Amino acid sequence: MKAMTEPLALRPQAAADMLSVDRTTLYKWERENRLRMVRVGGATLVPMSEIKRILAGVLLVKGEA
Repeated sequence: MKAMTEPLALRPQAAADMLSVDRTTLYKWERENRLRMVRVGGATLVPMSEIKRILAGVLLVKGEA
C-alpha cells in the first residue's frame, strides 16, 4: 500500500481554492513579490511551501522577497 504524500506544488486554481482567494489574486501577489510561483515547462505552479506560509499568516511585504 502506497503512503499518501503531499504534492510539492499546485496549479494556481487549486492553490487559490486552498487559500480561499481568486486565482487573479495569486497573480497579483506574485507581481507584488508577496508570493513565489515557479514555471516548469509550460506549467505555472505554486510551491506548497508558499501555500503553507500564507496559511500561517505570513504574507510577504512588498520588496521583502
